[in-house]
Amino acid sequence: MKQFKALKVVQAACLPVKRDEKERPYYTYFYPGDDVIVKSEDSATENEWVAKIEEIRMQTEGPYFLVSWYFSAHDIVERIKASYCQDDTSDFCHRLVSSEHNKILDFLAKQTNTNERYLSNEKRTLWWETMLEVISVLHYDESSLDPPQFTEEDFFTRRSFDLTTTLLSPGLDENACTLCHEGYDPFPLETLSGRDSDSGYSRSPDTNNYDPLHFCPNPTCRKWYHRQCLLAEHTEHPFTPFIGARPIRLLAVDPDAPEPHFELARFTYPVPPRGKFSQMTLDAEPRWDSVLKKLTHLPPGLVRIAQQPIVKRAGEGTDSVFGNLKDVVLARRICYQELEGGVENVVDEVTTLFALLDGEDGEEAWRQIWHTLDTRMRPLASPYTPYWDNLLLNGIPDDASFPTVTCPSCQSAI
Repeated sequence: MKQFKALKVVQAACLPVKRDEKERPYYTYFYPGDDVIVKSEDSATENEWVAKIEEIRMQTEGPYFLVSWYFSAHDIVERIKASYCQDDTSDFCHRLVSSEHNKILDFLAKQTNTNERYLSNEKRTLWWETMLEVISVLHYDESSLDPPQFTEEDFFTRRSFDLTTTLLSPGLDENACTLCHEGYDPFPLETLSGRDSDSGYSRSPDTNNYDPLHFCPNPTCRKWYHRQCLLAEHTEHPFTPFIGARPIRLLAVDPDAPEPHFELARFTYPVPPRGKFSQMTLDAEPRWDSVLKKLTHLPPGLVRIAQQPIVKRAGEGTDSVFGNLKDVVLARRICYQELEGGVENVVDEVTTLFALLDGEDGEEAWRQIWHTLDTRMRPLASPYTPYWDNLLLNGIPDDASFPTVTCPSCQSAI
């Protein structure tokens, strides 16, 4: 490292690379921050070496790279073994029972795709000839409303790995279903079993991973829950009538605010047993019709998509990553925008905020302007009727077969 630090820092390196000895090399630029595949004895296998470039320094013969390694599940299993047992015997598992490390090993054995990686704090300097190609390791945040789109062929990461503690961050419980604490594997046919074979790999699909998951988009929740877990304790009572029908209550769950959208909030309450509101019909049709009139010029398919639950199911390719999340969130935002008066109200609001920029609250006004433009103006280009009609035909089923489950945290319809 001392020799590396003595070299001149450069902002990029243009190198000839080739994945196969029979190929002709082609030139590629490498920059700090790039993810790369590194030449190794595991090249073109499921344990391909992947790293992130931290720094590039040049000497006369060519550049050196300082990289941080992305660990595979196999790498982490081997590192924990090396740290916690003197020999590779059954005593290894016994000594880790009830520990966080045993939870990690169980997770890696059952729930990790072969292309999932964990950014570590282990750094190495590498000679330029070990660089094979620049790739993208996609960051998959399961609480995000805008997750990346990828398949089992792509590298992705959800957690980092600390070599000192040999623990994962965030912890396994952070993004797991809070009812059963089981993590989610979007591609179960690619399951790793790092402790069951000498090579570290065995394919073993787990049918439990195919249970659909429901998502609560409320900013205070943003969690996925297994349907079977919700059905056990978190369903609407079949004999409890609500002021609004379930599709209306689903539409009311605002992905950008902790409370139901103000135009729809009144439809989310149960019908009281007595008083002037006790005679309301289940669908509150006259009141709902007054709201629906504001949405009549939107594509009917868009409004129906906005009233769907947000669900995903493992083993369905790209849809396994986020299901119908992006489309439902976008559709709801477009509906809210229309309920609030459409673009005219947004323009008036932004104009008012612009007048505050030179005052004491100018910084807060800027923040509000960008938040408004991001959440309420961005959807304007999206109400394209054929797109939403096609979703109803080929996307998540639009029917009444979804169970009437609720969020364990905020009790919203999900």
